[in-house]
Amino acid sequence: MKLKIVLLIFFIPFIVNAQSQKIKAFIDKTIEIMKENSVNSKNVDWPALTEQAYKLAENARSPEDLGNSMRFLMKSLGDFHGRVRHKDSLFQWEKEKFDWNKIPGQLEYRAALKRKDNRFFTKLFDNIGYLRIPTTDQEIAKERSKALRDSLCKVLSTNPKGMIIDLRLNGGGHVFSMLMGISNILEYGLTSSDEEIRADGFYRKSENIFPFKETCPRNHLNIPVAVITGPLTGSSAEGLAIILKNRPNTILIGEPTAGWVSSVNGFKIDGNSGINLSVDYMKDVKGNVYKDKIQPDILVEGGDKFDNLVEDTKIIRAIEWLREYKVR
Repeated sequence: MKLKIVLLIFFIPFIVNAQSQKIKAFIDKTIEIMKENSVNSKNVDWPALTEQAYKLAENARSPEDLGNSMRFLMKSLGDFHGRVRHKDSLFQWEKEKFDWNKIPGQLEYRAALKRKDNRFFTKLFDNIGYLRIPTTDQEIAKERSKALRDSLCKVLSTNPKGMIIDLRLNGGGHVFSMLMGISNILEYGLTSSDEEIRADGFYRKSENIFPFKETCPRNHLNIPVAVITGPLTGSSAEGLAIILKNRPNTILIGEPTAGWVSSVNGFKIDGNSGINLSVDYMKDVKGNVYKDKIQPDILVEGGDKFDNLVEDTKIIRAIEWLREYKVR
């Protein structure tokens, strides 16, 4: 028994040291990735940041215990869109804690999200078309893009006077599939400094990264469009709103978006770990940079009626605008 105790005491320093080296290696690799890739990398004091990250990890026995350290690093970079993952553990800094009570139409939103209805819902209000675009999953991007295009073509086949595109229930997903799904109401050409829509797909730096073919006539390029946004319109849905905002004969109506307006890339830390990091801010074709919530052109708070759109105050305001608007 005494021999076992002696051996245990002998090996403890080696075990602790090995664990400490593993923790240090994890932090060092994470910081290395952040230094090289974060959009805000030049705005922080890296030596001071590194010292504090080590200090917050003093009691960590494994990467699962690094929550405080990782959240500190993300906060220091102002990155609430990114996250660090190790196996089943996720570490993310919240800029502001989500509070349903701050959303005027929280009951309507909760009921709509609970249904988990991921269809592209279409409707006609006399001569005004309506298309709801929900969150679009990365895994089925091609399938969803075609379904979105089919839904839009169905509405446009009635030759409406205007279109309502509803992004209130869209928390993001695959932006290219959404963009190409509605590309037949968008002119071919640049959507940002190095990205553009062409007849055969979406291009970045002259590379076709999302091949796609037109499936219905492009005869509604000037149709007036009202884009409806809300507090849950986030991430790539905000990117879509920015592109539509710069389209002629288009207006944003509703409430400010979620503010997840950074471009996020994924990086490998080790075999069990990775980091999603904000590497840039969203930019439009005019070079404007978006670092916060996208503000609507016409503010309409509350009044959301997802199950009864004829009484939805945002839809009512959009219809009014579309009926009064003269194409320029």
